[in-house]
Amino acid sequence: MVPAGSLARDLRDLKGGVFLLNSRHSDSGMNLPRRALAEISGGCPFFARVIETGSQPGNLDRLASGEAGVTAVDCVTYAFWQQHRPGAAGRVRVLAQTPPSPAIPFVTSADTPLATVAILRAALRELVHNPRYAAACAGLRLKGIAELPASAYRGLLDYEREAAALDYPVLA
Repeated sequence: MVPAGSLARDLRDLKGGVFLLNSRHSDSGMNLPRRALAEISGGCPFFARVIETGSQPGNLDRLASGEAGVTAVDCVTYAFWQQHRPGAAGRVRVLAQTPPSPAIPFVTSADTPLATVAILRAALRELVHNPRYAAACAGLRLKGIAELPASAYRGLLDYEREAAALDYPVLA
């Protein structure tokens, strides 16, 4: 994502700019853009500055106000932000898409007991299948819940390894 008035036409045009990063642990905010930039970075820092902010919606707000040149957000966050910030949404635009990633997961602690995980999964299934919760699902834009195996997310680790192999192990 870039400001609407940005002259950038592709990722190469962003070299030397300021990147807003929600978290170094974010797939959509860090891992996927790192992989996309690894192809063109030549193993060198790409941005003049990378600022960790803690917030993808906040990053969009900062882009809209002209405080930075680029950020990466997941499509779900972007859709909600557009819906709730229509005036600001017209001041940013999509420049490029990152490599694909599975849907945003529902996450719990690795220490969550298996019985609790089963209860959480059952609650999510109930949420999307019970007509009583249709309004809540519509508001959350939930159309279904898919239980993906851990292997579905292993490709994200491949992106990390591929970026490192291209001498771009850190978004910089």
